[in-house]
Amino acid sequence: FYGPQPEDTIPMQVLCTMANYELQMFPTDIFDFATYQDDSNPAGLRGQAQRAFAELSVNKPELHEQFAFVNLGRFPANEVLLESNPFLPAINNVNKVDADDNQALKDAERRKQNFLKLHAAHFGYVGLRAFRDSNGNDAGGLENIRESVDKGGVGSGATA
Repeated sequence: FYGPQPEDTIPMQVLCTMANYELQMFPTDIFDFATYQDDSNPAGLRGQAQRAFAELSVNKPELHEQFAFVNLGRFPANEVLLESNPFLPAINNVNKVDADDNQALKDAERRKQNFLKLHAAHFGYVGLRAFRDSNGNDAGGLENIRESVDKGGVGSGATA
C-alpha cells in the first residue's frame, strides 16, 4: 500500500475547498471543512475531517433536520444512527419497532414490500417470491405486476 492515491484524495480535497464557501452546503460557524486541509495533506488530514463530521452529526441530532448534507455522512453504527436521526432509519427500515405496535409493524412490512416491488421492476423478477394483490391472490410474473401497476392495482400509490 503506497498511501492514498490521487483518485482517493481529490474528492475530499474538493469537498474541503468548496463545501462551505462555493457550494454553501454548510455554515462555517457549525463546521468549517477548510480547517481540515493544508498543503502537506490536501485530502482532509487523513480522515480527520470525515471523523469530525461524523462525530458532529451524532452529537448534534438537530442538524439532521436542518441540513440534508448531514444525512449524507451517515455514521456506520446503526444504534447511533437510530438515536440521532429520526428520518433515515424509518426509510431504511432499520428503526426499532415494538412487537405489539401493529401499525409500526404494518409500516415496516409495507416498506419492505415496496422495496421488493421496486427491485423487481428495475432488476427483474429473478429470485423473488410472487407478489400478492390486495385480495391475497398471486399477482404473477413481472409483466403482470407492471400491467397491474399501470391499471392502478398492486403497488400503485404506495409510499415509503
